[in-house]
Amino acid sequence: MPYQNCTILENSCLDKLIRIENPCEATQPTKHNGTVFFPNKLVPEFTWQNAAKVTSEFAKGYDFAVNLKNAVLDSIAMDIRQMLLENKFEFTVADTAKANVQTVDVTTCQSTPIVTGGQIYRGVSIMLRQLKGTLKTILINRISLFSKTQYTGFTFYLNCYNYATGSVTLRTFICDLDVGENNLLELADLGNTYIEEGISRIDIFYNNSIFTDICNTAQGRMIASSCGCNAGTYTAYAKDNKCIDMYELVGTTTAAKNFTQKSTSQINNNAYGFIVEATCYCSIDNLLCHVAVTDPNVLKQLILYKFGQLFCEQLSVTSRMNCFVLLKQEEYKERAAMYENKYNQAYNTMLKTSKGYFQKIDPSCLKCVENIKFSSNF
Repeated sequence: MPYQNCTILENSCLDKLIRIENPCEATQPTKHNGTVFFPNKLVPEFTWQNAAKVTSEFAKGYDFAVNLKNAVLDSIAMDIRQMLLENKFEFTVADTAKANVQTVDVTTCQSTPIVTGGQIYRGVSIMLRQLKGTLKTILINRISLFSKTQYTGFTFYLNCYNYATGSVTLRTFICDLDVGENNLLELADLGNTYIEEGISRIDIFYNNSIFTDICNTAQGRMIASSCGCNAGTYTAYAKDNKCIDMYELVGTTTAAKNFTQKSTSQINNNAYGFIVEATCYCSIDNLLCHVAVTDPNVLKQLILYKFGQLFCEQLSVTSRMNCFVLLKQEEYKERAAMYENKYNQAYNTMLKTSKGYFQKIDPSCLKCVENIKFSSNF
């Protein structure tokens, strides 16, 4: 059967489990935990010459390998997801209470405080409360900014902290602001939500020394008293079961190391014009990455044999007619069956040795609803 194409987000946690070495590029991808360099180092049958014999042109061999990689990841993810379902696990999205947003009147609101000193970058910071063993990432479903005037070429930034790789990625967006509420997700063409795999913290900010005429919103927090101290735009932000915290953010440059988070325990912290709604989101991709980092040899075998199976299948079913295909077709059918058998064996090995991962990783995302007894159809 031809392999199934799927969509794997570039540079996502799942994407980095396999990195294809492009033969036409001198700079190869950086290795990190869980990475397997494929395919020519681990699958002897794979060569760029053989890949070219499956595709219409040699230059398309790399594209073929990338598509095959995506199919491998998709297949493994589906198999593990099915295994969890068969063994009475529930995989759910862990949501958290959103901000109780109040109306901001830009005609009467105060402007953001005047910048003093070097902390010209201002905004809000969102952070997961727990990282160890988590399957969660941060999902943002609203970034609003309230402006008292029109701005052309308004620039805002996201610093995204990946807890799997330890890297911080700065993303820059430019848009025009109108008077009133501005939906930055929409203006920056980010869609209705913003999400990246394996993100433990997102800073959202702009240069307040350039864009000064912005309403000064605040993030308040409920306290056990009768005073009206919870009058900020994040009124009564739930703290009982939420998995994220929010902070006021100030920085001297766009570099992550130059930012300071101010604790949300301070009542009515400045939010510098922002109203942000965020949730925690559970990801099956993060589960695979967790297993890859915790016990890379288990998942490595799955990836190796599935890649070998799909590659040999493609060699045996290609519509191209050449000496290689005519002479090797039956041989590669047998090799595909051999790799499929090895994949099934590796899957059952993972099933036996990794069940502790599934029971203990992140109960709010993945939990067993009945007494566990792992089984497999393989």
